Amino acid sequence: MKSNFYSRGRLMLLALVFLASFSNQNLHAQQFLTTIDGWNAYVHLPGEYNDSVTKRYPVIIFLPGIGELGTNAAKLLVNGPSKFIASGHNMEFMVNGKLEKPIVISLQPRDPWPPSAAVLNRRIDSIVARWRCDLQRISGTGLSAGASSWGTYVSAGVSSMTNRLASMAVMSGGVPQTGISSIKNYIKNGGTWWGFEGTTDPLQMDALRDTCNYYKAASARYYRYTGGHCCWNTYYNPAWNENGESIYTWMLKQVRPSGTNVEPQSFAGKDTVLP
Repeated sequence: MKSNFYSRGRLMLLALVFLASFSNQNLHAQQFLTTIDGWNAYVHLPGEYNDSVTKRYPVIIFLPGIGELGTNAAKLLVNGPSKFIASGHNMEFMVNGKLEKPIVISLQPRDPWPPSAAVLNRRIDSIVARWRCDLQRISGTGLSAGASSWGTYVSAGVSSMTNRLASMAVMSGGVPQTGISSIKNYIKNGGTWWGFEGTTDPLQMDALRDTCNYYKAASARYYRYTGGHCCWNTYYNPAWNENGESIYTWMLKQVRPSGTNVEPQSFAGKDTVLP
């Protein structure tokens, strides 16, 4: 009897160790590496994603700086949302009393940089065709050259791009290549903007805020921190907030007016996961 008791005890202990190990692996495997039209991409899907074939989710798309472009996908884990997902954050946020679970995608463009608005738009086409995205809740975020790319994208003068993003949370990015005022159509048609800029790295982001708010009151906000062209993970950390609001909860509150986005073709097949 004693021998059977100890045997059962050992089996239970092994089972607990296995479950703990599996749970820990799951915690750190919330995103997978794939490619989107030739670019490396880390993709995080909500844990419940496969429980439904109809439910759509808000999507956050991150673009890195020039130092992270190329083919070394590990660089996508240095800055931005994927760094924190790799550290175990589940990307779930309480917003207006509802638990929001966005799709989060970090793209790694190749040279040349920055990508043209049309090139970036094709990647977004592929994203919304491949995964169940809420087309009224697509947000762009990025740092340095990645931030500038989003500004240029929404200011390209093409309605399918101008009317696509619900929000932009951008850090240390310059003004759009077509000039500050070219962002007006994005703002007037319902887009929102949150810019971050260091005190010793002036890039006219405060002027961009003022321009946005000129065309539509309260459409833009601006955060000025002490420092230079740096410090982005301070603000990509989900624990950071300004007046109780992180960049994630802010983006998840933004909704593009209905009727401004057109759904692409049906979803693709299974994802290809890279080693």
